Amino acid sequence: MNKKITIMNHSHLFLTLILLANALLIFSVLAAFASPSNAYSSSDIQKVIKGFIYENYGNYGKSLYNLKSALKKSRSAAGYYELSRLYLKNKNFTKAIYYINKSIKTASGKYKTNCYILKTKIYLSGNKIKKSLDILNFILKKHPSDKQALLLIADIYKFEKHFTAAAAYLNLLKLYYPTDIDSYYELSKIYILENKSAKAIKNLKEVIKLNPYFKEGYFQLTAIYTITGKERSALNILKKYLRYNPLSNFALYQSGLINYAVKNYGAGRKYFFRLLHSMPTSRLKTGKEINIRNNAYFFIGASYYFQNNFKKSIKYLKSIKYGHHYINSRLQEIEIYLTLNKKNKNSTNNAKINDIINKLIHNKKLKKKLKVYYFSAISLEEIKQYKKAENILHKGLKYFPENTSLLYQLASDYHFLHNNKKSIKIIDKVLAIDPTDADALNFKGYYLAVHKKNITEAEKLVKKALSIEPDSPYISDSLGFVYLRLKKYNKALLYFKRALKKLKNSSTVLRHTGLDYLMLKNYDKAEKYLELSEKTKKSPLTLKYLKEAVKFRNQTKK
Repeated sequence: MNKKITIMNHSHLFLTLILLANALLIFSVLAAFASPSNAYSSSDIQKVIKGFIYENYGNYGKSLYNLKSALKKSRSAAGYYELSRLYLKNKNFTKAIYYINKSIKTASGKYKTNCYILKTKIYLSGNKIKKSLDILNFILKKHPSDKQALLLIADIYKFEKHFTAAAAYLNLLKLYYPTDIDSYYELSKIYILENKSAKAIKNLKEVIKLNPYFKEGYFQLTAIYTITGKERSALNILKKYLRYNPLSNFALYQSGLINYAVKNYGAGRKYFFRLLHSMPTSRLKTGKEINIRNNAYFFIGASYYFQNNFKKSIKYLKSIKYGHHYINSRLQEIEIYLTLNKKNKNSTNNAKINDIINKLIHNKKLKKKLKVYYFSAISLEEIKQYKKAENILHKGLKYFPENTSLLYQLASDYHFLHNNKKSIKIIDKVLAIDPTDADALNFKGYYLAVHKKNITEAEKLVKKALSIEPDSPYISDSLGFVYLRLKKYNKALLYFKRALKKLKNSSTVLRHTGLDYLMLKNYDKAEKYLELSEKTKKSPLTLKYLKEAVKFRNQTKK
């Protein structure tokens, strides 16, 4: 304990010395311009030091309060310059301009140019673009190669979206300073905005050639390559940067992520493991560091999931602490147990699913997380625990009473519980909130068609749903079923075939198609589709239709 206190004391002492040195540097500059009659007292010195400390901590108001009298006392270009700079930080543009004008009057040479640059920045902060450009043009007329002026004028034109003008000034900067990275880097930003990736890449390559340690150049280049689908080039750039900085969290993470995105899971994991190794848990201090580790664990776990190595996937997903991907990791675990349940149904998998859901639902930190209620309910419906799903949806609706996703899921749950009255009541509530909810329109329309309640209304609802989501195979199937009820069998077949393109293994769509062929008296095809439906999922209704198809086919052959 004592050792920690000693280290902290040394740390504070070191910081104080740095601040003191910087404050004395300013003071020495001001003192050089002060007259013997305006010598600084010990009180002035204390105020200068205090003012600089406040500035370093971002308290510009107190900084100005302490420095104001000492800076005015100097009556120097440097003193007025610092006053102007502090008024700018305090957003008092009028006084900032007043003092920079006083500084310009007494300054000379390069220092005078710096004063004009600060005046430009003041005008820019006040959104006075024309005045800013006038000053910069004045500087460049006298000093055509002034770097600050060229960068600033290019930045203004970039902000105004005059990219050609901005690029022209940056190209001038390249001519005057061919080994300086600023012009190349700023040009790359303009070319990115203009969607000229080839030119942006060329300039960024020049940036990292001139300065192999400039990480922004590598990361910007990586982003362009990734967006344009050149993942291999992106990985090569990151690999190059990792030679200079092998412990870069960003480079390791991005390398892992890009490999993961292109399904190169093994290579991706190597980078994520390197990232974890560079951040041992004993050194974690901030939430940001915990989140970086969480991200790595999540993608390691997810990669094993996609390779069907569920045991390892669960191991790494369980390593995730509260923070980034915490909820996603728990939901991914549930997905694994649901997948295992489909292969081999047993109570152990169901118990694990329930255990994860209970922990999520009873975690006070997650009580206002919509996805917890939504996906927990869906998971419980998957294992046919509809009453539990209903309870969770009601809990979620306490916090999100008009969330249409939760309401729709509750309606679906009541459907499985054979409570159609409640189901339709909830769907009507969804449509009252959002009349364009395609799923709700489809749900109600299909319900009306199945129960032969109001086929005309059913057609209207499902048509509207399909106009909102024209590529939905589920809605296409519903409209096909509506036309089946309306005895428009050829029209129905068109929609069933459209649905089958995306849902070729759906027992429901296969049964509907088989039934439609049965109505069209094409018994061979009816038998084919009904057999496929029965193989996919056994159903007494499908079997009934299949027997009818076989019976009618045999009768026609006699």
